[in-house]
Amino acid sequence: MTRNQWTYAALILMAVLNIALLFMLLSRPGPIGGKHRGPKQLIIERLDLDAAQVEAYELLIQEHRAAIDRLEEELILSRSALYERMDAEGSDAIFTRVSALRDSIERIHVGHIEAIGRLCRPDQMAAFRALRG
Repeated sequence: MTRNQWTYAALILMAVLNIALLFMLLSRPGPIGGKHRGPKQLIIERLDLDAAQVEAYELLIQEHRAAIDRLEEELILSRSALYERMDAEGSDAIFTRVSALRDSIERIHVGHIEAIGRLCRPDQMAAFRALRG
């Protein structure tokens, strides 16, 4: 084969591989090719929540997000203050505050999961325990 023939063969092979890669990416589930399902939809489906439970769950999500957003904003401000005063006195108090905020955020997450469990009917509890892990 001549040099031109090798070049054409390489170009054809690269084109075929690119088309195959695009096909694989676009045909798989996920944010690129398929519809991305977030945790909300996953929980609703796996627990088989009815309409009233879905409405209550959406309220729980709003309350949870509001509480987390407030604490995360405070955490960002506290971290900024900590990094500004790393060598200065008082940084221990700020470090303690950052740790307390992270602890509070984790407690809110756990409370949110417990609240979802309280929404479940007895026949949904096995699915909830499986989902919770």
